[in-house]
Amino acid sequence: MQNVNDLAERYVALWNEPDVGRRREMVRALWTEGGAQVLRAPEELRERADQLGMDATLQARGHDALEERARRR
Repeated sequence: MQNVNDLAERYVALWNEPDVGRRREMVRALWTEGGAQVLRAPEELRERADQLGMDATLQARGHDALEERARRR
């Protein structure tokens, strides 16, 4: 089992990694192929989505989507 502090440090480092290839390696080391990052949308967006009967969940699923999210940080 991984050390929680090590995992947290690697996760934070991912968002600050400027090198595309290294960032790709980091994503693959942190998530499985079908893994996802699910974020809670800002309250204003959640409220508006509720009014429209929509889901305001922000998620990136799979390595490609996770890499794209990290690229846009």
